[in-house]
Amino acid sequence: MAEITLRGALEVALASETRAREIYETLHGRVGNLMMRDKLKFLAGEERKHYDMLLAVFREKIGGTPAKPDPALLPRMVVEFDFEKAELTELWKAAMEAEEISAEHYEGLAGRVSGRAKIMFNYLANVERSHFYLLKSEYDVLAEIDEYTRTDDFPFGMNLVNLGP
Repeated sequence: MAEITLRGALEVALASETRAREIYETLHGRVGNLMMRDKLKFLAGEERKHYDMLLAVFREKIGGTPAKPDPALLPRMVVEFDFEKAELTELWKAAMEAEEISAEHYEGLAGRVSGRAKIMFNYLANVERSHFYLLKSEYDVLAEIDEYTRTDDFPFGMNLVNLGP
């Protein structure tokens, strides 16, 4: 794979983080379960922190305002997704896939740059992978219990907790 300029890598990463945050904010607005909402708020905040970190690096190393990157350089998850029509399990699965794609994307960027940029992109790849597992823990319950997303109570007694001997 050909090298990419630091400017290009940062512009792609900034666009990716923006889209990931939008996904989490949209999901947050569609669930009623407080635990899920907290996790989505956390993930949206994480993507915001990543964006802020990348923007600070951009301003320090490049200066000016980042441009919109070539869409061909963006990871698959940045494509449009019909949030309003999709089922919540479909959206959740898409978010999990987006995290995997983001991790792979950052690993790819790390292989195309050097120095501290390489370290930063490897770090982001690891963090995105941890987000996948956070989402997966909720998805496993969501796939089993439809009403899980609509309640602010954890649905005890429904294949989840053995309270007796």
